[in-house]
Amino acid sequence: MKSFIYRLEDDAINDFVESFDFYEDRQMGLGVRFKDEVKENLEIIQRHPLSFSILFRNARKKSLDKFPFQIIYTVDEDKYEIAVIAIWHSRRNPDLLKSRI
Repeated sequence: MKSFIYRLEDDAINDFVESFDFYEDRQMGLGVRFKDEVKENLEIIQRHPLSFSILFRNARKKSLDKFPFQIIYTVDEDKYEIAVIAIWHSRRNPDLLKSRI
């Protein structure tokens, strides 16, 4: 079976950098722990992209365990591609994501 690849959209990169900086400013090393958990969850999504619930339309979500965030992504099964559209704080309004999809 062919492996899926993932790419982070610009908005998702901005979400990540902003959150990483916030956590690192709060406590040295906390941003690194956030980064590691995001990476670990991206690898899980890469292995099982269709396993997680649909948020709306064709966008799926995978919640992080240790931080209040969700990775929002779409899957193109024909191209074996995962597009990460957001690394979204769970208290933010998910309706704001609709413009990204």
